[in-house]
Amino acid sequence: LGLMAPTELTKSEDALMNHINKKKQIQLAGPWLMKWVLLIVSVGLLAGSASAFFLHALDWVTETRNQHPGLIFGLPLAGLLIGLLYYYVGKEASAGNRGIVQEFYKPQKPVSWRMAPFVLFGTLLTHLVGGSAGREGTALQMPASLADRLSGPFKLSIIERRLVLSM
Repeated sequence: LGLMAPTELTKSEDALMNHINKKKQIQLAGPWLMKWVLLIVSVGLLAGSASAFFLHALDWVTETRNQHPGLIFGLPLAGLLIGLLYYYVGKEASAGNRGIVQEFYKPQKPVSWRMAPFVLFGTLLTHLVGGSAGREGTALQMPASLADRLSGPFKLSIIERRLVLSM
């Protein structure tokens, strides 16, 4: 008799349902998209600013050391100072790259916020007095430490936090 089964939709009804579903998906994606845009911009600003500051400070430290070669005699004292600071104040910051990788694979607690200033100060002081310290570790640890601080305010899941740590 030309009657449609109750589960069959006409083309216009099907198009309307698709439109409604897409609209719902967009509404649901809106907060998620906004969260990630804000997170990526925040991580970019933190990491970029920290790295830019580090590179400018490293240039200044290197220039100062070259102008004052006698600073090399401060190397033992600088090493002692850095060691004592890590021992008494920055124990959780001493994990370095290993700590970041551990948090990536077996998340337990956020990367210490102290890691960024400790690694920055230690690297700059070491270079100032003529010591040898890698720049790559500092360039990785500072942004990871700062970016991981955002996992709380953005209420990141373990998988989302891994993404932030790998940015």
